[in-house]
Amino acid sequence: MPLPVPGNLALIPTKDGVIIRKNWLTWKLLPIGAFVAVWDGFLWIWMSTVTLPAHMGAFLVVPPILIGVWLTYYFLVSFINKTDIIISSSNVAVTTHPAPWYGNRSVKCSAIKNIIVRGRVGKGILTYAILCVDSSNKAKKLITTLADCDEADFVAEVLRNQLGIDSHEKDDIPSAEG
Repeated sequence: MPLPVPGNLALIPTKDGVIIRKNWLTWKLLPIGAFVAVWDGFLWIWMSTVTLPAHMGAFLVVPPILIGVWLTYYFLVSFINKTDIIISSSNVAVTTHPAPWYGNRSVKCSAIKNIIVRGRVGKGILTYAILCVDSSNKAKKLITTLADCDEADFVAEVLRNQLGIDSHEKDDIPSAEG
């Protein structure tokens, strides 16, 4: 029985396969937005009121500013970005658009022997990754930051179905690389 499409994903048929589209815009942005506002507000006040000695200024100022820029960029692109998992007859590609982001990959379908889902706890947050196993039994990361088990299971099932992989092989899990 096919899994239902989770709320943050869309399944888009194409001439040559299917696209699974993940929208980045979720309610989880609210606490991130609040934190970004506090962080950037603190930096604004700090930079406008504190006078630092010239020899110490860069060491104390640059890291918090870089963190603030990264957090603000992440928050803003989360409103517009989407990640597409494009499954065609020749390859599986992961692309994020319209704003630049890391994690774009492409793997030839003929090189994929199996698809596995792996949960990972990092910084107290559980995320899921989709790994593709090649003919030498090495697992390579395809998608790394799915926040929901239902999303990960759905993506893995669609990939297996489109690639003709028997779902009974899914628990043969080697260690992941790259």
